Order: sequence, then structure tokens, then C-alpha cells
Amino acid sequence: MYANRADIETLHGTDLLLVLADRDNSGVVEMEAVTMALSRATATIDAHIGKAYRLPLPAIPEILRGFAIDLAIYFLAGQADVATDGQRERYEDAIATLKLIGAGKAALPIDTDADGAEETSPAVITTSGPARIFTRQTLRDL
Repeated sequence: MYANRADIETLHGTDLLLVLADRDNSGVVEMEAVTMALSRATATIDAHIGKAYRLPLPAIPEILRGFAIDLAIYFLAGQADVATDGQRERYEDAIATLKLIGAGKAALPIDTDADGAEETSPAVITTSGPARIFTRQTLRDL
């Protein structure tokens, strides 16, 4: 998953989670609801970026952590029927950016090496063209 409960609490506080995920008004956040929302957010992100990046990603960029939090909050708010316009706008902004990333019009800042360099994979280089004019055979008698 791209985010967890602690990430949501760090960014928005425990009170928001109590409003969104305390289904029986017991004063306790239902972890199952939070986990399901975060799993759904992860699946949504993967569905949008899966063609552009090999999944799972070697490292989680902060932008995806933020998107996962925004998506999970939107999903929880929808289930609790307390969604706000701000939550909807953050959801729509996240989806729009994920679409850009999936289409290759935006890139994720993925830093996977210890030295800070972006990980690259070996590529096969192929060339094609007309047959060679100057070969050992044609130049032998010169």
C-alpha cells in the first residue's frame, strides 16, 4: 500500500478518522474500514500508473502517498456520507494527475539507489540499415 493509518493521522489528525471510520460511534476507529479504503486507493493508483511503470514500485514517491491518503479519505467519507467539496476536489485532482502519469505526460520522481541516482534497467540496442559498402572483402585489393 502507498499509505497507512499513521500517514492519515499525521496529515489530518485522529479526529478526522473518528468522523470517517467510527461506524458504531464507539469512539474507536474501525481499522478494517481504513484498510479497505487504503487498499482501494492503492488499486486505483495502480490501475492508472500500471502501464507507465512496472509494479510494484521499488520505492513509494511522496506524491503517491499523498494521493493514496486523499483517495482513501474520499472513499471513507463517501461511505460515511459526510464527503465535503474539498475532499471531492482533492480526489478529482489526484485522479487527473494519475491519468497524466499513466499517459506519460507526467513522471514520478522515483529514487531507488542509495546514492540518489535513478535506477535504470539495461536496454538492448539494435540497429538496422543498408548493407555495408566498405568491407574487408571489397577493400582487400586496394
